[in-house]
Parts: sequence; structure tokens; C-alpha cells
Amino acid sequence: MIDDALVLEISSSDELRRVSVYSVKSWLSLLEYYERAGWKERRIIYELALRRVPRSYKLWLLYIREAEARCSEWLGGKGLIVKRLYERGLVQLHTCPRLWLGYCQILWHRREIKNCRYGFDRALRALPVSQHHLIWPAYTTFALECGEPLGSLVYHRRCMLEREQRIEFAEYLATKANKIGAAAAVLAQVIEDQDDQVSNKHKAWLRLCDLCCQAPSKVDCINVDAVIRGGLRRFTHDCGLLWCKLADFYIRSGAFEMARDVYEEAVNSVMSVKDFSIVFDKYAKFEEALLAAKIQAADDDDVDDDEVHDLDLRLARLEELIKRRPLLLSAVILRQNPHNVAEWLARAKIYEDNNEDAKALETYADAVKSVDPIQAVNGRSHSLWLALADFYIRRNHFEVDARVVLREATKQSFRTVDDLASVFCFWIERELSFGHYDEALEIARDAVLRPLTEYSAASQLSKKKRKHNDENSEIKAISIQARLARTSTKVWGLYLDLEESLGGSLSVTRAAYDRALELKVASPQMIINYAHLLIEKNYFEDGFRVYERGIALLEPAFVTHLWLNYARDLVTRFSNTKKERIRDFFERCLTKIEAAPFERKAPGHVQPEHAALLFLEYASFEEKHIIRRAMSIYERAARYVSERCSDSVAPTLPLKSWFLYCKKIEINYGATKARGAYEQAIKMLKSPHDAREACLQFARLETALGEIERARAVYAHGGQFAHPQLQTQYWDYWRDFEVAHGNEDTFRDMLRIKRSVQTALDVHTHFTLGTSKQQQSSIADNPSSIQQLEQQALPSTSSAEEPEITNLSEAIPERHDPNEIDLNLDDDDDDDEEMAQTDINNIPVEQRPVPAAVFGNVGQEHSAAVQAALSPPSTEQPPLGALARFRQQQRKSTSN
Repeated sequence: MIDDALVLEISSSDELRRVSVYSVKSWLSLLEYYERAGWKERRIIYELALRRVPRSYKLWLLYIREAEARCSEWLGGKGLIVKRLYERGLVQLHTCPRLWLGYCQILWHRREIKNCRYGFDRALRALPVSQHHLIWPAYTTFALECGEPLGSLVYHRRCMLEREQRIEFAEYLATKANKIGAAAAVLAQVIEDQDDQVSNKHKAWLRLCDLCCQAPSKVDCINVDAVIRGGLRRFTHDCGLLWCKLADFYIRSGAFEMARDVYEEAVNSVMSVKDFSIVFDKYAKFEEALLAAKIQAADDDDVDDDEVHDLDLRLARLEELIKRRPLLLSAVILRQNPHNVAEWLARAKIYEDNNEDAKALETYADAVKSVDPIQAVNGRSHSLWLALADFYIRRNHFEVDARVVLREATKQSFRTVDDLASVFCFWIERELSFGHYDEALEIARDAVLRPLTEYSAASQLSKKKRKHNDENSEIKAISIQARLARTSTKVWGLYLDLEESLGGSLSVTRAAYDRALELKVASPQMIINYAHLLIEKNYFEDGFRVYERGIALLEPAFVTHLWLNYARDLVTRFSNTKKERIRDFFERCLTKIEAAPFERKAPGHVQPEHAALLFLEYASFEEKHIIRRAMSIYERAARYVSERCSDSVAPTLPLKSWFLYCKKIEINYGATKARGAYEQAIKMLKSPHDAREACLQFARLETALGEIERARAVYAHGGQFAHPQLQTQYWDYWRDFEVAHGNEDTFRDMLRIKRSVQTALDVHTHFTLGTSKQQQSSIADNPSSIQQLEQQALPSTSSAEEPEITNLSEAIPERHDPNEIDLNLDDDDDDDEEMAQTDINNIPVEQRPVPAAVFGNVGQEHSAAVQAALSPPSTEQPPLGALARFRQQQRKSTSN
């Protein structure tokens, strides 16, 4: 109860007098002012405010929330106060769903089930339909907690308004209410509804199938077979699952034969390998389960003959099912795409392996009828015709059946000319294998000669009908048989070979070759064969004219073989009579080769390895007549190959060309004349590896001639192309050379140059540590950087510096007489030698004796020499050297 005195006191307070009694904001400010007041004072303020503004949702909500916060027990008097506050508020604000939800929640907490249900019903009647979605979730939760039959009734009422909740309603009926028939009826309504979403229908269909399989006896009101088959027609991506559920329905109903029929229908109608795998696995497990059940029943009871036959039948049925799996799978793939050539061939192969020739023949017949040449995949359609013909040939039915098949195949419109050419070639080769030479020649003539008249007539007709005279579109408008005669090099080549070997008449053969050249279908090999035919028949000039026609007909990239054969035939014919004609031919060919573009993919490009053969032919010819011209051609070939070849295209050809040139110089002019050739090779070769090899070969030549200083200079020049850690073989060769022909000074010079090359990498350590060996080799192969670093790495106290090597001819010293003695002696030389010897002796060097077993007898002499060197010096004069003795004799002769 509210104290009247307290109400009077608050009503007469100054704060209340300053409040605008019809302003909600003013009442909220007053409540904030009395925030620390007691519940009684604040309740009086709420009551006074609601008397002035009874329809203020904000005040009612604050009043109810504060009352709920101060309510410790819902079942007591305070809970009753909150309930009455909700009822008073709903009288004023019956369209506020939040108050209705709070009111029903209070009733549920107070366990007033009946009043709570009536409260939800009153809320649905009071609120507009647009706000019912706020009430139904709470109402449904309340009904489900109350259980049956309230849950089903409330869910049914909700589904009348919210149709998307029907699947959840059916799930509730099937799982919690145990009303499978009612759930199936609800799902059937969802499926039949035309306005429902496709995703909901798919989900409902799958769930309905599950329910029908779980309890077939409880869904008598629905035609399960019709429902599932309707789903099969509509949801094709889940056909495997739906077929299995239909079969499970019949299995649970006890109709095993109907289930087997369903499985058979499924494996013969599914369209994907995934669905087939699902259905086949279920089918196999079904047959295994039936067989196991029969075996177990036979073990428990006595078995009669009928049961034994039944067991054998079921076992044979299971084995037959497993044996049929490849054929069933093949049928699925062909249903997906009937133009799959490889699958048709695999299916026929299965029948052939099973010795079922009739079914294999039927498969081939279906394949050639079903496959469209334009839409064929995984192979070409002509392979089916060839496989069918080969099937008859392997069964010795060539002259009747195989010929009929091949003749029919030549009339088909294949995708490309090459397909039809393969058919003709197969037919001709089979005729030849059976010894039917005349028939093979006749077939080849029919393939390439007779369709030409058809092509000409059709070409004229198409030109009249078309507005634009486009040759490509004109060819496409003609039948493929006519295009074969005009464009197929394969068939023409086979026909020309047959005409040449079987025709008998040279005039007919020449006419055939001429026709091929006119149609521009002649390959280089055809032209070579035609020319050789004429030359063998002593028609030399006609054969040479054939070469000329072929060279004019083909692109430069394809005429190299023609040039080679033409050159050999010319040399064979006119080697001793018409040399100038041969030279003119070679010069004309080489001029075209040298003018060809460098790019490998450019039109007219000539491969360098092919061009080198023509250079060699020319040089070989000149070697028999004029050596000087031959040497110039060898040099010309080496220069051409060095310019055109790269590391990726014939990498060894430039080095071989220069070595051949140098070898020819040595043979014809002597070894000394080859020096210039080697210098040119080292200068022209682009690859450091090739330059390194050329330097090694050049050094060997100089060593063989006794020119040690020149060989050493060559080694020094080639050192800039060899990395000390990667190309160790080069330095090993140089080391062996110095051991055999050098002294201590030259060996030190070799080591100094080797260190200078290594210095190039030491300067770039931070770069070379993370690079590959190929990158390090590229640094070492840079001569300019090595020469600069070599000059920087030389010690300042060195008495002489090596000259920078820029050209090999400058590096090789002039030739002097090795017996010449330099008599221009100075006493300063002795002083320099003594000072150098003194500096060397002052260097502390620790020496260790070498075991004598290492050197054998030589080791003993070496040990004695070491002991003599380490012993204290004697007072006797050491023996004089050759130079000292020579000076002593010179002084004596002067004094005398």
C-alpha cells in the first residue's frame, strides 16, 4: 500500500511544482533527481507520472523493469505486483509486443500455464499480423516445453501463417511427437506447394524419403514410389541417394524383388559416376546380405534341393553383378556424353576380352551411329571405323565386311582432312598386306584424283553464291573428300610411292608428281624422290628443274634438305665438267642462307646446323679443286655459325666449326699457318667455354711446335675465361705445362694470375655467397673486371708487372733464337740478386722433413741435401754457378 502522507508530501514538494506534469522528459529528470531515494518514493513518482501521461511506453517500461529488479521471488507478493503492473500497462499499451512478451514470461515463471497460454493468445489477437513473428518463437518454445498435445497445436497454428516453418514442424512431429504419418503429410504438402522455395522442397523430399524408409507401415496415406520418382525427375544431382532410399523402402516393406528391380533400374539410368558408385555399392551389399541370410538359415535347418538351387542362384547373381560393373560404369559414362570415342573403344574391348563378339560388333555399330565427328571427345571419330574394320580383319573377313566398312568410312564427313587421310592410308596398307597391289593403287587414285573434278565444280558454284571471295571459306564449303585431294600430304605421299613402284609407266608417275607440285601439297621428301627418279632414268636436267621448282615452292626453313640433295647430285653429275655452275649454285644458296632472319620463330629462318651442312658440301667440293677457296668457305662457315648459334641452339657447333677450319689449315698449309685461325676463333667465339677450349688447343699446338713462350702467353690469355674453383681442369693443364717446361718464376706467374681471377670473386663476396655456380662463372668469365682487379691485387714491391692482355697477338712474344746469349751484363744485377737473396733468407720459414719412403732413392738424396742446407756454413767457398764461371773467365781474359 502507498502511504497517503508520503504521497501528499511528494506532491507538495518544490521539485514537483517545477515539473511540467505532461512532459515525459520532465518526469524522467525528476526520477533522475530522486535516484538515491527509496523504492516507495520512486514508486509514488512513477504513479504520479503515469496518472498524467498514462500512454508513455518509456515510463511504463522503466517502472516495470525497476519493479522486476526489486522482485526477489516471482511466486510471492512482489511477483504479483509485477504481474499487475504488466496488466495495467497492457490496458494502455495493448499494441506493444515487448510488454506482451514480458507479461507471458512472468506468467511462465509463476507457473500459470493456463494464463500464460491465454496471454499468448490475447497477444496474437491484440497485435497486428505484421508483428506476430515477434510472438510466435516465444509461444512455440513455451508450447514445446509443455509437451503434447499443446506443442503440435501451437506449431500447426504457426505454420498456417509462417509456411517456411513446416519442415521444422515435420521434424518435431517425427522426432519428439512420434507422429511419422503426420510428419510425412506435412512434408508432402511442402513438396506439392508451388510457391515454396526449391531448397526447401529438396530438403523436404530427402526427409520424406528417410521417413518412408524408417517406418513404411506408418505412411500408408502417401504413394511413396510416386513421390520418390518425382524427386528423381526433379532433383537429378541426388539421384543416387533417392534411388537407394526407394530401394530401402521396399526392403523394409519386405518386397525384396521390387528392391532388386529398383537397383537394376537405377544402375541403368543414373547419369553420373558418383551416383553409380553409391547405387552399385548399396546393390552389392543388398545381394550379400540376402546371400548371408540364406546361408545362415541353411546352417540352422536342414537344406533341401530347392534351397541349394536358390543359394547357387543368389551366388551366381552376385558374381554376375560384380562382373557387370565395368560395363555398367561404361554405360554411365556414355550416357553422360555419347560422343566419347575412347569409352566406346574401351566398351568394345571389354566384350572382346569376354569373347562376346556379337555384343562387341553391336557396340561398334552403335558407336559409329552415335558419335558426331564434330562433337567427338577423347579421340577422333575415324578411329571407331578403323577399329571396326580391324575387328573384321582379325576374324578373316577382310574382302567382304572390312572393305564395306572402309568404303563407308571414306564417305563420312570427318572433322579434319587428316582423319579421312588416316582411313585411306589404313585401307591401302591393309590391301598391300594381303597382296592386293592393284586394288591398293586404285584406292589411292580414287582418293587423290577423282575428287579434284568435284572440287573444281563445287568451287565455281560456291564462288557464285558467296559475296566475298575468301579461299579458306571456299575450301570449307567443299566436301572433305574433295579437300583431301587438294591438301593431304599424307595420302599424296602414299599414292606417289605406289605409283612409282606399281604403276609401271614413267609418264603417269611424272604426271602424278607434277600434279602434286601444282596443288602445292608436295613435301620436301616427295620432291627429292621425284628428282632422284628422273636422275635414275637419265633425265638429269628435268631432275634439276624439279629441285628448282621445289626450292621456289617451299619456305626457306624447309628447303635445306633440297639444297643438300641438289648440291650432291650436281657435284656427282658435273664435278669435272661444269665447276662454275656448281659454284654459282652454292653461292646462290649461301646468299639466301646468310640473308635469312636470325630469330628462330621468324618466317624464313634457316637452322644453323642445317646450313652448316651446305657449307661443308661446298668446301668439300672446292678442296678437290682450289684449296684457297675451300679454306675461305670453311672460315665463312665458322663465322656464320658463330653468329647464328646460341647456347640453347647447337651449343657445340661453333667450336666444332672453328676446330675443323683450324685442322684444315694445319693439313693443307702447315701448323704454323693455323695460328691466325686459332686467334680468330678465340676472338669470334661467344661462349667462355668455347674460348677456353680454343685456348687449350692453341696452346697444345704451340707446345708441339716448341714455342714455349707463345704457349704460355696463350695459357695466360685463356686464364681469364676459367674460374679457379669451377674450371679446375684448365688450371691443371697449365700447371702440368709449367711443371714440364717452366721454372720457378713462370710457375709463380701462373699462381699470381690464378689468384687475380679468384680476387674477382673475393671483392664481391657478399654477392657470390648467395649465387649459384653459373653466376659465379659469369663473373669469372668477364675479362675486363678480372684485368682491373689483377692490377689492384699486385703487390707494390714487385719488380715487374704483367702487361694487360687485350689481344692474343699482342700477348704472344716475338720469336727469338733460343741459343742467343745476352752479353750486356751489369754489376748491378749481382747486387740485386744478393739483396733479393738476403730478403728471402731473412724470412722465418719453418721446414719439416719429408718421409724418405715417399720418394724412395730420390728421397735419400733429398734428405742429404736438406741436412747439408741446415748444417752451419763451412769456410770453404761454395761451387760457382754457370753465370759466375762465365764472368770469371771473361775477367781473366780481359786482365791478360
